[in-house]
Amino acid sequence: MKIPQIPTFNLQGIEAKIQILQTALSDNLSWLQYSFGKCERHEQMVNDEKVVYPVCFVDNKADPVDVRPNDNWESYAFWDVIDPGRMDYPGEELSVMKYTMWEYDAALIVWINLKRLSDAVYNETKSQMREDIINVFETNLIGRNVLFLPSQIYDRDIEQIFTGFNLSQEWNINKWPYVAFRVNGIIRFNRKCPGSNSYSVANCT
Repeated sequence: MKIPQIPTFNLQGIEAKIQILQTALSDNLSWLQYSFGKCERHEQMVNDEKVVYPVCFVDNKADPVDVRPNDNWESYAFWDVIDPGRMDYPGEELSVMKYTMWEYDAALIVWINLKRLSDAVYNETKSQMREDIINVFETNLIGRNVLFLPSQIYDRDIEQIFTGFNLSQEWNINKWPYVAFRVNGIIRFNRKCPGSNSYSVANCT
């Protein structure tokens, strides 16, 4: 078990599938200190302007943490999901829910302080980390009823990497020893069977 550990929760749908993805990253990336799940978009008025930033829950009864660029941790990752989710119905029998597929556009965002990683070699580690991330999605999701299909990777423009969020002036540039990635792609998974209420956990068979 990696210490510190990000807890998982009793979630459903896309949040539950992202927990699988966040655990796969944590289990297979030795350099990743914190693997957060799906972020929520928090809005706040600052000097009469709306500021939007990502927050992630680490406890069911505590306020979520701000996961914009910072110097608090060696490295961390979180997920941003873009509305809307899409349902695909293969075949003609739409009533057979076990074949229903959910798809979401989503992004994995990773932030790393290379200076705090004892064995980091600046000019090599960034390229190695990029490959490490993609390898997780290619080799560690077999039999998990969720796929993440990467389509784009950003690693130069910090505003592109944190697109949709407002960054403070201190962190609105990409600078050494900090490295960041944004991996855009599609999360795809089979829907669970409808149950008698929203807490049903019965699977389609």
